[in-house]
Amino acid sequence: MKDSATVALIMVKNAAIIGAIILLGLGATAVAAAPLDSIRLEINSLRADIVKSEGELANLDSEIESTTKDIIHLYQRIAGQEQALVEQQEVLDSRIQNVYKNYDYLVLGVILNARNFNELWKGFSFLARLNRADQDLLSANRFRAEKIKELKEDLAERKRSQLELKRRKKLDSIVTRRRYETKQAELQKKLAETRAWEARMAQMKRRASGSNN
Repeated sequence: MKDSATVALIMVKNAAIIGAIILLGLGATAVAAAPLDSIRLEINSLRADIVKSEGELANLDSEIESTTKDIIHLYQRIAGQEQALVEQQEVLDSRIQNVYKNYDYLVLGVILNARNFNELWKGFSFLARLNRADQDLLSANRFRAEKIKELKEDLAERKRSQLELKRRKKLDSIVTRRRYETKQAELQKKLAETRAWEARMAQMKRRASGSNN
């Protein structure tokens, strides 16, 4: 039978062991909690980035759809204008070719048919106005054709830029989501390690308490 001094000494030693286990467990729990909190903060930040990215992608889809409609409307609106320009240009080219091919005869006709200087002046003025009108019409047609071309190119470039931006946003979203999934897996692993450590600490405490009895 153990004397009271021996029993007291054993109790003191067991109490010290239990205290050390408790302190060790508390310290380990505190150390484990720090990276867990850090991981949770990073996960929350990544989740916010994913939500933001999805919103930006949705806005881009709306913008691309709007641009596509603008392109369709533009082509519908200018289809008739382009055809009219082509036909007008063909008529104008034919007329200019005929006029200037026979220009010398026209000039000769003005000279021969003029009964006085006034009629001669009117004849040459008419040829000059005809030439100026043809040149103005040519310039106007070129201007309209260039404007139509610029509109097409601007809309096409806008859509290309939007599609390229969407492609980059999607890539960024994929990278962010993968980081999010990696951090989630890391968190689950850390939680499992923490639970295993807490289970070992509890088992050690039970053993220490049992040896004290």
